Order: sequence, then C-alpha cells, then structure tokens
Amino acid sequence: MAASDGDVVWSGYEVHELSKAFDELTPSEARSLFARLMDGRSERAEMIARFARANGLRWSGKEEDLQPLNDLFIEGVDFYADSGLPTYSWVSIAWDVALLVGDFAIARDPHLKWAIGRGGKRMQGFQSPVIVGHPGAVPGYQAAPFILLQRYVAHCAVVKWDPITARSAPRPDMFVRAIDGVVKSVQPNKMD
Repeated sequence: MAASDGDVVWSGYEVHELSKAFDELTPSEARSLFARLMDGRSERAEMIARFARANGLRWSGKEEDLQPLNDLFIEGVDFYADSGLPTYSWVSIAWDVALLVGDFAIARDPHLKWAIGRGGKRMQGFQSPVIVGHPGAVPGYQAAPFILLQRYVAHCAVVKWDPITARSAPRPDMFVRAIDGVVKSVQPNKMD
C-alpha cells in the first residue's frame, strides 16, 4: 500500500503526550514516563496494529510486519512546513515502533530488559527507555531504540522537506535493522 502525506489514516490512533525531550525531564518525570510507557506497551502495540490495519497493512504483531509499516512510514511521514521537523503524530509512531523493537529484541535474547537510560545528558539514551542486561556486555552499555527512531523520523521529515539538505534517503529497512542493532549492541564482544 502506498500512502502520501494526505492519505494516511489516523482514526483510532492516539498520539503520545510529547511535551519535553527525554533529557529535559526531571528524574521524577523520567521515571513516571518510563513506568507509563512500560505499563502501556500492550495497549500501544494494539494502537500500532489499528494504525497499520487502517492503512491497509496486514498486521499479526510479528517482526515481519515491521517492513510494510516502515514503507508506510517513509512515504507518509509529515512535517511542520516552517521547520521541516516531523509532526507529533509521526514522532508518536516512532515511540510505538521503539517499544516494539525493544520487545522483539528482548524476545530474541532473554538476558535483555528495559531500563531508564543512565549517565549524563551526553549519553545516548539518557532518561529514555533503553535496552540493557546482557551478562558480559560492556558495563553500563545501553541500546537506545527511542533515540534511534526519533532521529530516523527526523531524517525522514528532512528528506521530504529539503532533499538536498538531507543528502541521503531514509534507510528503507530501519525498523527491522533496529532490532538486530539492539540485540548485537548489548551482547558481549566476542574475540575469534
């Protein structure tokens, strides 16, 4: 199914409340948002399922469903005309996909788990939901699917807003590759 900016069906999809960036939250706000996101994962997965089906995609909640959703995402992403930044609706979709990516990664490797990103503001994933937990991995390392997919939606929007500035097309298989990246990045480095 091909969609353009005006063809995406949003009925039944509820956008996340997006008031601040993760690194702008107080520690208490970050913990509260993290708890809300973790507690609402199944509801958000159903929200993505409704969104996918409303837009003509088959959806069974499996990894293979992510590629058609990625295609819809690239073609349908909308942006604010004055800035080229993605609309809140598309950032919200990226958050929901990040939850799916994290859960798919955890299903592949039971050592992994969700946590709140630690470290300072310079750490990727600071105060956002991150994936951690593989024994033998670099201590303190965390994979940040929320940050990765927020950057991806921003890139998709810039490509549509000003393709010359963007310099490269969006990666067409980002959602699927994100799962592999999360799993590989938090596993121990093995020497051959």
